[in-house]
Amino acid sequence: MWWYKRRERERVRVRARVRVRMRERRDRSSQFVVRKFSLHFIQESKLTTVKDQE
Repeated sequence: MWWYKRRERERVRVRARVRVRMRERRDRSSQFVVRKFSLHFIQESKLTTVKDQE
């Protein structure tokens, strides 16, 4: 039943492709959030590094 195995493999490949697409969409939205707050984080890290150096 080689055709059954091939169909199973195709289904797995499609599922992996859908998972990658969902992960890309999630990464894009999280990147937007990170870009929004990156300046704040950079300023905080600068403050902490200055405190550590003193």
